[in-house]
Amino acid sequence: MKKEVRERVVLPLLIPLGAMAVIAVVAIGFAWVLLNVPKSVATAVAAMVAINILVVFGVVAVRERLTQSQMFMMMVASVIPLVIGGAVAVGAVEVSDSDGHEHEEPGPPAVQLVAENIAFDPNQLEVGAGRDFIIEFENRDPDPHNVAIFKGPDATAENVFRGEVFPGVRTVSYTVPAQEPGGYYFHCDVHPQMTGTLTVTEAAAPAEDGEGEAAEPASASISADDLAFDPTELTLPANSPISLVFDNQENLPHNVVIFSGQDASGEALFRGELITGPRKVTYRVPALQPGRYHFHCDVHPNMTGTITVS
Repeated sequence: MKKEVRERVVLPLLIPLGAMAVIAVVAIGFAWVLLNVPKSVATAVAAMVAINILVVFGVVAVRERLTQSQMFMMMVASVIPLVIGGAVAVGAVEVSDSDGHEHEEPGPPAVQLVAENIAFDPNQLEVGAGRDFIIEFENRDPDPHNVAIFKGPDATAENVFRGEVFPGVRTVSYTVPAQEPGGYYFHCDVHPQMTGTLTVTEAAAPAEDGEGEAAEPASASISADDLAFDPTELTLPANSPISLVFDNQENLPHNVVIFSGQDASGEALFRGELITGPRKVTYRVPALQPGRYHFHCDVHPNMTGTITVS
């Protein structure tokens, strides 16, 4: 190609086309960086790039001549913020929020459950409603065990989860689908005498006290002695989980079961662990709606009482 043709035809076309291509690549890359980093980082990157560009053009304007090495260093300095932003966008740099915590999606909550000597420990679990949860199940027996969960007071109710049966010594993580608030029963399919209860509490926004900390759940106490509850009438706040301290003062198995309605024919909303006294246990009762509820002992149903929720 003749020099005259190259200078008059080819270069006038290639130079602006090349410049437009470079500008497009830089603009698209810059936009991608800003869209894939947190807002605070995007603002900082954009500001630093703008400042560097102004500095570069300011230096060019006031200097009559710049060496090639000086021009190269200025170009490198102007794109450093863009490179850092790109590294953040692809995950090469961990970004923290204003409190210094990394941006991580929280995983499902986990509860611990052990099988040993053909029994569950603990035999009472509690999780929140509305999200999946994990049971970290450790089988310490050589016998095969699993966890099967039923939506009700016993294994005749609907089965909502059935975990893998496996021999010990071994630990398996069961991922259980989100469940509705209420009381659930669980057992081992191989050894159905291994039982326990699962309480699913209603998810609620935590209340805050004057110090800005989550307020403690409401609490109440009840005792069992001479085959009777004391007191037989409780008053509890509505729409709030309850810590119910149950003191079994006699050498007999007792528990507390709460039913909707005036007697045990209603739906069992909560079923506490059976304990043999003298012993205390703290039940985590899910939030109840306003109304009157009946409670009794499963072993001694003549032990009854009434809960008023308001």
